[in-house]
Amino acid sequence: MRDLWSWSEQLPPLAQELRNEALLIRDASPRSSLLMAVSALEVGIKTHIARIAPDTEWLLLKMPSPPVEKLLRHYLPHLHAGNNRSVDWEKLRPLFGTCAKMVEDRNKLAHGGQSPSGADFDHYHDAVGDLLHVLDYLEGQDWPRSLVSPRLRKELGWPEPESRTWRHVTVTIKSGPDI
Repeated sequence: MRDLWSWSEQLPPLAQELRNEALLIRDASPRSSLLMAVSALEVGIKTHIARIAPDTEWLLLKMPSPPVEKLLRHYLPHLHAGNNRSVDWEKLRPLFGTCAKMVEDRNKLAHGGQSPSGADFDHYHDAVGDLLHVLDYLEGQDWPRSLVSPRLRKELGWPEPESRTWRHVTVTIKSGPDI
């Protein structure tokens, strides 16, 4: 329990914070939510690479990053070639495809002002969450396996979580004189 309390005093990683903020505004401002979700994706990937390969940190901070899809499909599998916590990269290809489509829709919006028609924003947000959790798992954490979507968990052959209480948490904030 002590570990849980000490963890709660630390700030969440920036990519997770951006994803959470994107989720908070998705109904009120879906376009802004999309922009923020892609930022979370890009920050998460670059931060992950810098943690696994610290010598790349300067380049990741100073240079424009390659397209997300190339990082996901080509660089990450290469980066994790010797990792004991490997994943079946082929099974992640649909997730990578969703992320690539999301970046494409973000680019149409940010650079052309075109709102993506028919974009499945919930699917995009789920993909960002799944990808960030897979990256956390590859960094040595076990808890993210219980937070990925049931579909991805099944695809990767990861066990069902003992408790589902951490996947969907609803917080109610009360204020006023009665508190």
